[in-house]
Amino acid sequence: MSRIELTPEQVSAFANAMQVVELCDASGVVIGTAMSLKVREMVERHKSRMASSEPWYTSEQVSEMMRTLESVREKEGSLTRERKDEILKTLKAKWSK
Repeated sequence: MSRIELTPEQVSAFANAMQVVELCDASGVVIGTAMSLKVREMVERHKSRMASSEPWYTSEQVSEMMRTLESVREKEGSLTRERKDEILKTLKAKWSK
């Protein structure tokens, strides 16, 4: 395996990348791609969750949950665990149709 040493700035940019990074030559031509350990771990967690039998929700559904819970908390002054569970059960039943 070949080894290429990065400058501290390159190490920081690569280590903090949240997506696959394009590797370019001096003229900007893409010569390859690389995936940081952070991205690789995210991909593995995602694959594991997708293989799980646990339910998953779209970002729209999560946003709806949060808006609904906040709205109820504002109207009722507080939100007990039981009330939260009741609201989420209603929303989940709506989405499962």
